[in-house]
Amino acid sequence: MTLIEKLNQKDFVLSLSSGYFGFFAHCGFVKAVFDEGLKPKMLTGSSAGAIVAACLASGMTPQEMEKEFLQLNRTNYFDPSVGLGVLKGEAFESTLKKYVHDDFKNLKFPLRIATYNILKRKTEIFSEGPLSTVVRASCSMPIYFHPVKIGKHHYWDGGIKDKMGWTGIAKDETVLGHWLPSGKFSDWFEQTVSSVNKRDGHILKIQNLPPTGPGNFHNGPQAIARAYEETKKFLHQPLRS
Repeated sequence: MTLIEKLNQKDFVLSLSSGYFGFFAHCGFVKAVFDEGLKPKMLTGSSAGAIVAACLASGMTPQEMEKEFLQLNRTNYFDPSVGLGVLKGEAFESTLKKYVHDDFKNLKFPLRIATYNILKRKTEIFSEGPLSTVVRASCSMPIYFHPVKIGKHHYWDGGIKDKMGWTGIAKDETVLGHWLPSGKFSDWFEQTVSSVNKRDGHILKIQNLPPTGPGNFHNGPQAIARAYEETKKFLHQPLRS
């Protein structure tokens, strides 16, 4: 049996990781998943993964995302301001509002977004509230972005302690995930992946993707294409018995 045959036979959660400006590669991943006719029961994500998960849940197709992402430039997120980070984050949230619903209501898929509650020093999963603000919080990497206030608390990047939003997934769920490398966190994350694999997780890790951070948005098409091709191979691989 191949992975795609298994996923066609049972419900699964689609999980997208944090990863520095990795939404291009995530777009290629979900484009392949949806082109194969697979439909998840729920979406989870942190940081870059939260962007793509929120866009999907709001009704954007992967093809629409690809078109929009390839038009992004520095003005869509660059708003320097004095504070606990270089960028205020309001320009980024204004861009998000073009793609995602105002809140978690009436989404195409149930959605769970991971953030890091600074005061409580722990992951907090959002499944309701102002969606663009929650995604902005999930993407607010320390040093780069100011913390984001939601209610009475301030939040930073969900990938700080929960790279793929797994805090919001029950232990008996089948998980299809896309993991993006994150340097110094890799060793810690490998241990987490192992525990998830034991609970029926299928995680694609693509090495040496083209860099797509600031100054490298021109690599977006290559990152999307590479992730698309690798995901197709991953889905059609025979499962180990």
